[in-house]
Amino acid sequence: MNRCQYRNIFVHHMFGGIGDFIMGTSAINMIKSVYPEVKITVLAPFPATDIVKNNPAVDNVITLKYKSGSVSLVKEIRLIQQLRGAKYDLSLSFDCKDRFALATFFASIPTRVGANKINHEKPNWTLASKLYTHEVKIPYDLATVHQTKVYQHLVSAFLGIEPKHYKPLSIIPTSSDQQKALSLMNSLPKSKIRIAYCIKGKDDKKLNQPGKAREKDWPASSFVKLMNIVGDHFDATQFVVGVKSDHQYIERIREAAKAPVYNLAGTTNLMELAAVLQSVDLLITVDTGIMHIAAGLDVPTVAIFKQSLPVKWAPCNPYATVVYQDGLVKKKPKDLECTLTVSRDLSVEDVADAVMKRFW
Repeated sequence: MNRCQYRNIFVHHMFGGIGDFIMGTSAINMIKSVYPEVKITVLAPFPATDIVKNNPAVDNVITLKYKSGSVSLVKEIRLIQQLRGAKYDLSLSFDCKDRFALATFFASIPTRVGANKINHEKPNWTLASKLYTHEVKIPYDLATVHQTKVYQHLVSAFLGIEPKHYKPLSIIPTSSDQQKALSLMNSLPKSKIRIAYCIKGKDDKKLNQPGKAREKDWPASSFVKLMNIVGDHFDATQFVVGVKSDHQYIERIREAAKAPVYNLAGTTNLMELAAVLQSVDLLITVDTGIMHIAAGLDVPTVAIFKQSLPVKWAPCNPYATVVYQDGLVKKKPKDLECTLTVSRDLSVEDVADAVMKRFW
């Protein structure tokens, strides 16, 4: 096996959503699979630290609480000092942000590599581009390839790794996380199957209020109808997972459904949630970070894509079916692990059909 000329690599990623963070870990998996002797440190935003902190592909994690424009000068200086002390010989930028390019520059990391674009087209001139010692040209139309392919091209092109598909890293729950998940599952009624939902939405008083849904959401009323269909056809325990801020929105959906539905939003952290997902027979979800966490664990999934591009953001999960709004896909690529199913209007019936096929 060829040995990598770099021994101590710093990866600064991933200051978008959790899903984008997870996509980027496929490139980390690539490096560690080909060069297992290399030490890799990842700069991760809270709470995405949990996704990689127990994974053997990552040797060290630096956590940074980050919102765009919110990192103070003091935090920036401390980060630079920490990076300088670690004596990294290579930094890989997975986010194209000027702030973190500056940090690696002032930390005197000798080789600093970024891309001309990552998850969106950027201006021809940026400070980050000038601070990289090497800028990799991404040859793809970002709207037509899976996001993992973009991150992996950056790494394979610079390190000379033969291109092939590597899965994102999986979150690894601890035994205490698994105990918490077991306790939650034992608190729910027994049934033949367990179905979890991940629902995102606005905290509106009216479930059908128009013009309020975020772009990735599916209408609350559609979830209610789907839950009732599932309740009519299966001996199923249906429950909803998510963050605490979605609890009230989910509570109104639960109250509107005729079938029993249980609201677990805000009861787990990411590691505990991963352990919960490992115990379900099916996850029904919109395009969220939780969908990608489930993908890493090969959780059977029906994913609903209303506006985001499934060709770019589909879960890396052979046990997933993506039901997407007609018009979002011009051509189905052959290398996606999941199954893509088009729906003219993303109807409840189309999503229910994908669910039924899981059990019939």
